[in-house]
Amino acid sequence: MSLGKKILAVVLSALLLVVGSGAVYLFNIRSSISGASIDDKDVSVNKYLNHDIVNIALFGVDGRPDVEGNRSDTIMIASVNFKTGKTVLTSIQRDTIARIPKNSTIKKESYTKINAAYSYGGPELAIKTINENFDLNVTDYVTISFQCMIDSVNAVGGVNINIESDSILKYTNKYINDYNRLNNTHAKTLTHTGKNHLNGIQALAYSRNRYSDNDFGRTERQRKVFNQIFKKMTKLNSLKLANLITKIYPNIRTSMSTTELSTLLRGYMQMKNKKMTDQHVPYDNYYAFVNYEGSSIAPKTLVDNVTLMHQSIYGTKKAYTPSDTVNEISDGIVRRTGVGTLTGTTSADSSSGSSSTSTYSSGSSSSTTRRSTRSYSSNYSTRSTTPSTSSSANGTRATTPTPPSTTSPSESESTSTSTSTGTETATE
Repeated sequence: MSLGKKILAVVLSALLLVVGSGAVYLFNIRSSISGASIDDKDVSVNKYLNHDIVNIALFGVDGRPDVEGNRSDTIMIASVNFKTGKTVLTSIQRDTIARIPKNSTIKKESYTKINAAYSYGGPELAIKTINENFDLNVTDYVTISFQCMIDSVNAVGGVNINIESDSILKYTNKYINDYNRLNNTHAKTLTHTGKNHLNGIQALAYSRNRYSDNDFGRTERQRKVFNQIFKKMTKLNSLKLANLITKIYPNIRTSMSTTELSTLLRGYMQMKNKKMTDQHVPYDNYYAFVNYEGSSIAPKTLVDNVTLMHQSIYGTKKAYTPSDTVNEISDGIVRRTGVGTLTGTTSADSSSGSSSTSTYSSGSSSSTTRRSTRSYSSNYSTRSTTPSTSSSANGTRATTPTPPSTTSPSESESTSTSTSTGTETATE
């Protein structure tokens, strides 16, 4: 029996034996959480990645999550390695310039802020955008409402957060007061910096604040809260976990069935040697602020960010070689923003503007087909390739950037490869 099937058997048995009639409730509320199912062929899946690692998109939107016309206020990728126990939580900065592909309603691809993809085409287009821009294999998503975070934090007994400055304290309290006024609630404001124990409304306010610094600080705060929730979840007994699940289910939309989502949560809890790291993309010193489509963030360059992202998620010792698609998108961003270095990829895009390489200042952080329930382990083949270089407007540039200090891949994990959709080189 495969690892995935063992996990599924354990999960279903636990649900039936421990939760009892509550399990019936979980399955009955499927209709209330069902979002758009995702067909793999419609979202540009990179099929050549390590299947022990499951990448799931997490979207946060203002208001109810079934209102899919909103831009995604939060974009994260949860990368769970069911073989090693490693989880990487990656925030994609919402103002990052990306290429949004066309779909049935958007007839022309566009270069704009990545959070627009959710507004243009819901979670399916947002996932396709993520996969094409970052060479990933995301096929499932969870869209979270504000209430979901509140209920999750309260269900695990609150979270301990260090309020680092008076400015963060000030604006967190502003968001608490705003929420109280709009929802007729009475959450207390915070009285001091330093260590604080936050309830759900306070944690939401802390996560939403971006006026005390910038969106990089805001996404770091979001990851801190998610990290705390995940850690505390692992210490819940079966009844408390079932209670948490019943609270969060009504406040999410997901492509996964109730069985799949429950299997994922249980599988995560049963992993040994769990370790969570978090990061943001673009990476520090690999982006610049630009005036394009309003105030935006330009990765410099996208191929370098993608290389670092794959090294971090997949723990490879050798460099990942981004696909032709990523190289093309990377050059499209350079031509439009003047930030970064051209890779030399020939693009069919004829509206790209100047092709010269510019200098820049460094940025730094201050009907669909349903699949059957997946298993979270599978065999994959391995072969080694030599990292390539690609020519730039100024000669030849290596596609292996130096990892920033915030990225510390430690595991060496096997991955499969493809020369057409992106190459992962690794050792056993």
